[in-house]
Amino acid sequence: MRTMSYSVEEKTFLYVLFAQVMYGETDVLKHLFKTQNESFQQLDEDVLRLFELLSKTKEEELQIQYDNLFFIPGSYYVPPYLGKYACENDSEGEQQLLEKLAALYNSTGFITFAEKKYLRHDHLGHLLMFQHFLLLQRKEVVEEEVHVIGTILRDVLETILVPSFGKFEQKVSKSIKKGFYLDAVRLIHQFIDQERVEG
Repeated sequence: MRTMSYSVEEKTFLYVLFAQVMYGETDVLKHLFKTQNESFQQLDEDVLRLFELLSKTKEEELQIQYDNLFFIPGSYYVPPYLGKYACENDSEGEQQLLEKLAALYNSTGFITFAEKKYLRHDHLGHLLMFQHFLLLQRKEVVEEEVHVIGTILRDVLETILVPSFGKFEQKVSKSIKKGFYLDAVRLIHQFIDQERVEG
């Protein structure tokens, strides 16, 4: 992942791509990579390599990886719900996190999208898509609201994504040794860490 900063447009694009990865929407991403390749060319080599790997991997293999890792409980299962990592062995804290996210989603208008997915509010796809949504929203609001949206972006990043993602990546790395989803999770982690540093 590049060390220089991404533009707001690039960050917005990366958040939506990474959210779709975590939703398992690889067919959409393959189509996007094929038809909007010039958009990807603006990004760094690591991102390009990841999506080249995606385009070369059979959809059946991607589905098996996704299901085994993030959907079907079993020996390879890694819950994609960051509350599990942010509030380890603390079901009350996990519930409070879910309530906090529901309130944030509701107050910003993201709740409509989140509820259509039928996933818990702390699903990694939701959290990444929420960051994308907030970045888009921040471009369209009046000056007074820019600070509020920036505060929410930072809060989600610093209190949920950053402290939880390392633990999530470690579990994924123990479950699989190679493949698209391992590379994707590692790249998303780098991106989140870079976002934290840029503050």
